[in-house]
Amino acid sequence: MRERENQFHEDEIDLYRYWMIIRKRWKLIFVLFLVSVASSVAVSFYLPKIYRVTATINMGRIEVGDRTVPVINFADIQQIVSSESLLKKILSSLPVDASKKTSDLAFRISVENNTNSENVLLKLDTSDPERGKKVLTRIISEIQEKYNHRAENYRQLKDAEINKLKETINKIQFQDDKIDLSIQRRTQEIEKKEKTAQIDINLLNNEKDNITNQIKYLKEQNKSIEVSRDKLLQILPNMEQNTRQLLKEKNELAKSINKEGIMTSILYASNLQQSINFLTLDYERLKEYEVEINKNKAQAEKLSTQLKNQDEKLKNLLLIRDSDIKSIRRTLQELKGQKEKEIQSEIGKVNTDIAGLQARKNMIEDIEIFSPPDYFATPVKSNNKLMVIGAGLISIFVGIFLAFFLEWQKDNESRMARTNKETLKNEQVI
Repeated sequence: MRERENQFHEDEIDLYRYWMIIRKRWKLIFVLFLVSVASSVAVSFYLPKIYRVTATINMGRIEVGDRTVPVINFADIQQIVSSESLLKKILSSLPVDASKKTSDLAFRISVENNTNSENVLLKLDTSDPERGKKVLTRIISEIQEKYNHRAENYRQLKDAEINKLKETINKIQFQDDKIDLSIQRRTQEIEKKEKTAQIDINLLNNEKDNITNQIKYLKEQNKSIEVSRDKLLQILPNMEQNTRQLLKEKNELAKSINKEGIMTSILYASNLQQSINFLTLDYERLKEYEVEINKNKAQAEKLSTQLKNQDEKLKNLLLIRDSDIKSIRRTLQELKGQKEKEIQSEIGKVNTDIAGLQARKNMIEDIEIFSPPDYFATPVKSNNKLMVIGAGLISIFVGIFLAFFLEWQKDNESRMARTNKETLKNEQVI
């Protein structure tokens, strides 16, 4: 029972006992502290100062389908900066010992990238920051030379698509020019139709005027003939009466047988014959007047019929002209509608597509240096104060642990000796 209690008390943490152990072996702890601090101070004077050279590059941007992706991904950048062959190539061109620095640079170059950022931070820890700037500059140049062709290829693809659409516009423009030519031809055809119809109309109107003038002339001629006929009709009764009177007087003179009566009778006979001749001539002239009047009337009626035909021709000509022009105007309107609605709409649509492609091409960005390689004047490593303080704290913890270990070893040896002594005593008793 007592052994269990002793074991229980031994398992409990006794801070006072620990403190006594530390007090007992403080010299050991102090010596370790002094040795560690002195060593760290000595080492800090010989270790080189490490500076951090940083540079930020933009990974660029290309468009794949409907997505925008970087020209180079983070893994490719990591692969490039971790390439020992590339570092050897770079260092061999710089005044530095490649055999010593290649492995250091390979491990001291790091890459950082935020998930939602297109920028990548390159960090190079080196004791020679100016040379480190040159190394980072060469690495960035290598990245640009190796991957910027992707952006250029996508630009060329966009240019090819834009040129293809421009060819489409040229084809549409060719169709537009054909429509313009058709519109011009239709317009000229309308003008030609109107001019031709106007010429025909003028000819028909001239013919109508000629016919109207002929009818007017025939009517005036008939009026003149009728006037002459009426005058002749007025004279004829008197001439007939004179002729009858001469005939009567002649017959009476013919009964006398004297010489004077015979001579007078001959004279009357001559006058009578002359009067009869005039009368016959007037009747014949009267008949001619009637014939000419009837002929002129027939000719006037014929010309009137011809005038009506000319009116019908003119009417039909106007109808045909208006119908042809209306049909051409309808075709012309259709062509203009096609030009305005279809051609211009297609050209506008293709121009919109070209503008979209141009905008997407402008969105393509090369790998660019966002911030050039540079470094801070303060070193990021070989901090003397921090090294000395760290060494001191570590030596204290190591000294305390060593003191506890030595005390435990001593107690363990005492316990073993006591156990052996009790074992020998028990054997002697037996």
